[in-house]
Amino acid sequence: MHKPTPRIESPNALAFITRFFAAESAGGLVLMAAALAALIVANSPLADSYF
Repeated sequence: MHKPTPRIESPNALAFITRFFAAESAGGLVLMAAALAALIVANSPLADSYF
């Protein structure tokens, strides 16, 4: 057996997030994700707490 390698967060992840939110399309993607999440919650058993 081998030992699993520890997960190390790279600075590239932070750079990716920074570049993503600097892009003009980031706002649209976040809005679409929020709308999709709202549709899923509204059509699930959680809808009673949603409305």
